[in-house]
Amino acid sequence: DQNQENTSNKDSNQVQVTQNKNAQTKEADQETIKTQGSLFFPSKAYVQEGLAEPKYIQAPSSISYDSNKDNLAAAVIDLLEKGPYPSDDPDDPLKDATNFVPKGSVLKVQVEDSIAVVDVSKSALASGGDLDEELFIGQIVKSLSSFSEINGVRFLVDGQEAESILGHCADLGWLRLFEKL
Repeated sequence: DQNQENTSNKDSNQVQVTQNKNAQTKEADQETIKTQGSLFFPSKAYVQEGLAEPKYIQAPSSISYDSNKDNLAAAVIDLLEKGPYPSDDPDDPLKDATNFVPKGSVLKVQVEDSIAVVDVSKSALASGGDLDEELFIGQIVKSLSSFSEINGVRFLVDGQEAESILGHCADLGWLRLFEKL
């Protein structure tokens, strides 16, 4: 019995070592990709004064990620949650930007067949109105789809298909999938 146990331990250690080597090989095989796109932040003038233009302020962005597109989408969401960081330059357009993607509002993001699936937390967004919903969706869709690796965005609410994110729109069948035209 003791010999069998030693053999089992030896075999399981061998499997574990093989799995570790495979994981290291996969990590080594993943190349770092640098891609260009933009982050979009709502304009304070649009939000506070109702001015039609500009609705969003565009911030060109360069993101490096491994070959897993989930990591690209997660990096974009992370940057949106951090908000705009204007420089000290008085002409920096980001000084007139605001943010409608609060930290913790996105539970998970993954990319399936070049479509970003964004799972949002209804409770994290519960206090918002229809403008909040519009700008939250627009900011995410415009930002993610500005990267060539992502061809559309689909939303889930707390892991489930839903008619709306915050409940302000009667029919949001269009909400489920935004695709580049």
